[in-house]
Amino acid sequence: MPRKSPTTGRSPSTSSRRASPAHRLAGRIADQISAWLGDPITVKGERRALGPGDVMVLVRKRSGFGAALAAALRDRHVAVAGTDRLAITDHIAIEDLMALGRVAANFDDDLSLASVLKSPLFGFSDDELMALALSRDGSQPMSLGLRLLADEEKGPARLPGFVPDGAPATTLLAKARLAIARLDELRARAGFQGVFEFYARILGPEGGRKALVSRLGRDAGEVVDAFLDLALAKEEAGVAGLDAFLAELSDSPPILKRELGHGRGEVRILTVHASKGLEAPVVFLVDPGSAPFSASHGASLIAWEAMPGVHHGGAPGFLWCPTKELRNAAVDELKAGEKDRAEDEYRRLLYVGMTRAADRLVVCGLAPQRGPNEATWLQRVASALEGEAETVTDAAGDTVALRLGAAPGGEKLDPERQAVPPVPDLPLSKLPAEILPPRPLSPSVAGTAAELLPEPEIGPEAHDASPDEEAEASPAPPAPSPVLSANAAPSFAIRRGLAAHRMLELLPDVPADERDAAARLILSALAHDLPAKDREQLAESVLAVMAEPAFAPIFSAGSRAEVAVAGEVELRGKSFTVNGTIDRLAVTEDRVLIVDYKTNRPPPEEPLGRAAALYPAARTLPRHDRPALPGTSRRGGAHLHRGPAADRRSRRAARRRPRRPKDCRRFQCGDTAFAERRPCLNCPSARAT
Repeated sequence: MPRKSPTTGRSPSTSSRRASPAHRLAGRIADQISAWLGDPITVKGERRALGPGDVMVLVRKRSGFGAALAAALRDRHVAVAGTDRLAITDHIAIEDLMALGRVAANFDDDLSLASVLKSPLFGFSDDELMALALSRDGSQPMSLGLRLLADEEKGPARLPGFVPDGAPATTLLAKARLAIARLDELRARAGFQGVFEFYARILGPEGGRKALVSRLGRDAGEVVDAFLDLALAKEEAGVAGLDAFLAELSDSPPILKRELGHGRGEVRILTVHASKGLEAPVVFLVDPGSAPFSASHGASLIAWEAMPGVHHGGAPGFLWCPTKELRNAAVDELKAGEKDRAEDEYRRLLYVGMTRAADRLVVCGLAPQRGPNEATWLQRVASALEGEAETVTDAAGDTVALRLGAAPGGEKLDPERQAVPPVPDLPLSKLPAEILPPRPLSPSVAGTAAELLPEPEIGPEAHDASPDEEAEASPAPPAPSPVLSANAAPSFAIRRGLAAHRMLELLPDVPADERDAAARLILSALAHDLPAKDREQLAESVLAVMAEPAFAPIFSAGSRAEVAVAGEVELRGKSFTVNGTIDRLAVTEDRVLIVDYKTNRPPPEEPLGRAAALYPAARTLPRHDRPALPGTSRRGGAHLHRGPAADRRSRRAARRRPRRPKDCRRFQCGDTAFAERRPCLNCPSARAT
């Protein structure tokens, strides 16, 4: 840990860095921008005060100067947007977050721990960090020193002598206790949380993002958001663990690109090349002082347009010259052409940078120790202004600038403040519970839903009614489905039915001569654990159904399987949403066939009598509002089929009308009362009730 200078209060490395030419130039530019804020400018015929968003700083290439200028502007409380392109790991906010991750993974990493404590996440000052470092004994790690300093009994005795008593010592001890408690909690969480969850909780609920943005500026928020997006993407890509994420991020940091257009209200720092198409009232064009072209940066593979043997208009040849010792007259000529092209591009960039300014242009820069290069931007502009511009000197009489045009008059305008919209008067009382819509019904439970509806209220006059009138006036409960209300089938039947259902869905698309093999392939995948005899019987039954001539239109070409449908049904005056799936849909020349398989339920005990009752009901059901297809008709009915092996008595019973049961009370006689949902009055037992 570098010790601080007793005179400056800064460590020697910090003092030497801030005394470098780049940092001094950044400080002068920041001072000038701060002094100009509030000057009156005219933009598109409107006179207003100069703001940070009206200033653009252009550099030749991205370097450490951009970070130094951004830091200098923040020190002077000038809003700055940062650079237009940045490696995400080069931002100090990301460095702090990565250091926190390394501390959570390895608590004895002294450098990372010092960086984290100094960051806005913990808020240690330089003096407090120095006191922590000097409170250790010998070669103790800083983590142990922090833990010992946080001890309520022994901590005060470990403070170095230069820490004043009173509030500074109390504040340092309190920070140490909070820091060790929080770091222990983060280390415990890191092993059980994903990378995104770990950092999202720190930056969100625990206020890490707010602390970073308040210290480092608004551009830190964009970088932090990009860091969280990257953590989530890496976690979804399978990068497991905090160590793996940090190692991959350090090895290949992504480049963050930002659009620095006007309107952000911040000083923009970007390259001249990226500024094409932009304009600002005030532009600082910063010359790095380097030569337009450096031979050491030249290409080793050089395009050779005039290479012998290359046809006119064809692709150029290439010459490889990695070292100076291999150069000859041809290479020297190609290198000279490369230098000329670089200088032309250098001058074009100067033109681009100078034409970005609408009101004020400042050309400044650095110069190497051996003296300025006459071909640089600064020297070219200075030589052009000699004898034309006004010389500006400092208090010592040294020339500091050349001014062309009038100097600022010193008038200041109040910056425009955007009007804050009034806070709307929102009703903050507790809202009533939301009435959720009913859950969509499936066709198999539509009848049951009607049974769940409350019975209509019966007035006092109903008690004096005769039994016949009461029977006519009181609607009976709706009948359950004669097929769907059967007892639950055993698991064997359900699995058998699902396999049959799947075959009936897939086999119609298979050629007839290949269906036998396809059926057994489906059974081997879906019902491989069923006995072979049952599988064989199921396959034969399904294939026989598909071979039945009466069912040919159902499985013909153009029919569709598993067709989703949705609609509404009205039961007792209430509308219910119903959705389901049609097992098979076929459209013939004169009919629309809607087929529903019931292979996973056993047939009811008296299927034919109950199925016959469906026909008069289907005839009396209301038609859809939508007309039928041209040339087609609607038909309602039910067909219960056990397969080709059904006995002859069942076939004969299906063709004749079922007899009326003696004790019929609800919808079992085929009377029109079924459609009207009332007890059958033709039955003596019904009239008796």
